[in-house]
Amino acid sequence: LAERAADLTGHARPEVLDVLAAAYAADGRLDRAVETAETALGLLPPDRDSAAEVIRRRLAEYRRALAEAAGPTR
Repeated sequence: LAERAADLTGHARPEVLDVLAAAYAADGRLDRAVETAETALGLLPPDRDSAAEVIRRRLAEYRRALAEAAGPTR
């Protein structure tokens, strides 16, 4: 459903992309979650600081989970 909503809005609504990123993360598609959250953040207008902070926190969680899933690097 989240992918459909993003398609219907032309991937141009940060709120919809934020939900899509969360759906990707819940499905274990962390790379897509990071990419989608970054896009959502980039689409937010400057006056949406509180929304940006929420997305930044989620993005940090997705990145952390992605790093953990990748395992230790040498």
